[in-house]
Amino acid sequence: MRARSWPSLLIGVAAAAVMLFPAFSYGLRLPLQNPWNSQVTEPEDMPFALLPLSQYFAINVFAMLVMGGVIAGLAMRLMRRRWMPRTGAAALGVLLVHGMVSVQAFVVLAGGLGVGDGSADARQVLYFGGVLGGVAVGILFAQLGLWLTSRASVMPALGIVLAAVPASNWGRLAVVRARITGVRR
Repeated sequence: MRARSWPSLLIGVAAAAVMLFPAFSYGLRLPLQNPWNSQVTEPEDMPFALLPLSQYFAINVFAMLVMGGVIAGLAMRLMRRRWMPRTGAAALGVLLVHGMVSVQAFVVLAGGLGVGDGSADARQVLYFGGVLGGVAVGILFAQLGLWLTSRASVMPALGIVLAAVPASNWGRLAVVRARITGVRR
């Protein structure tokens, strides 16, 4: 990687990581799962996970992923006048963060559902596939949002429109989670 690409890569990594704040505020545990293999009644008993994968958090996870890409794209657009940023490096940074947190969370989810060891029934496999598909679409939209908002043309408007609903959802979620975590401490 060229020396001029490192700042762009770091912008992508930072934007994706910061936009995952609501996930981190959940205590880095999977939410309670309906199709879980064993009976778990307390959220504290769920395993460590970097994304709160659940059908109840699908829109929130989607919003966190998309906003990481859009914020990275906007940062690249703002930096365009000062130095020649590498949008591809920023996209790689966002993809690295999203890939790492997704793989870790899905390995944990697969273990709890029994998908990893083959003990899952058809409903659990379908659930796993649905959640996986939703996260994959979120990662793709994050990349699309980054590329649309970073371009020096009319495209930033399309990227901002793409992020309108996820941005409002992310903002609401971040404020609620900040208040809840602030009250606990």
